[in-house]
Amino acid sequence: MSYLLESDPELRDGLARFGEDLRRCRLRAGMSQAGLAARSGVAQSTISRLERGLAAHASVMKLVKLHAAMGQAFPLAYCPHEHACAWQSARGVRRISWLDDW
Repeated sequence: MSYLLESDPELRDGLARFGEDLRRCRLRAGMSQAGLAARSGVAQSTISRLERGLAAHASVMKLVKLHAAMGQAFPLAYCPHEHACAWQSARGVRRISWLDDW
């Protein structure tokens, strides 16, 4: 783990919450890590590290590839409004947790 994450617990916690959200999205899309890796071109080991909050230096392109492979199950957007939408209802009307701190 990088020095930056070791010295900044908020960043470490945000990365862990992102990983939890990624895993939840992958499961919602009905995919295994291996299946997502095959469909996205992102290594299964990278997906595992992302889900465990250990891939602090993953590229934006990898996130875009994951989004493309999962579609609406993994939205790369944030809706600050309080209204019903597919993303919020799938998460129990909870906003994207790792963005709340930023």
